Amino acid sequence: MTGNEYDAEVENAVRNQVAQTCYTADEGTLDELTALMAEDVVWESSAGPLTGRAAVAAGLQGPRERGLTGPGSGTRHLLTTVVVRAGADRSAESRSTWALVEVGDDPKVLMVGEYVDSWTWSAGGPLLQQRRIVRAS
Repeated sequence: MTGNEYDAEVENAVRNQVAQTCYTADEGTLDELTALMAEDVVWESSAGPLTGRAAVAAGLQGPRERGLTGPGSGTRHLLTTVVVRAGADRSAESRSTWALVEVGDDPKVLMVGEYVDSWTWSAGGPLLQQRRIVRAS
């Protein structure tokens, strides 16, 4: 495999995984969402950093309980401008712009920001190693 083929394979897989994390955040369980992450994932948001799948799941439970995200919330994550850079050993960095939108008869943009992500590779493909969530001001 040439360098360009390698880069294209990694970039495509990571781009798909960025989208899958959004779909799963909207419609899946927290177990399904954290299965897309490395065991020692680091999740950084305005609430502070969380380390490990269990900590991330616990941290995301609150917004789900408040009806902000997750199944039945009436919200969706929308992605735009996803940029992926392949690194050595199938690692990668990605940066994407997102919007959290309330859907329905009168859609509203609730939040906008960026995901700044690092990815590692497993037998099943890319896993989220680190996510920094930057809300637009």
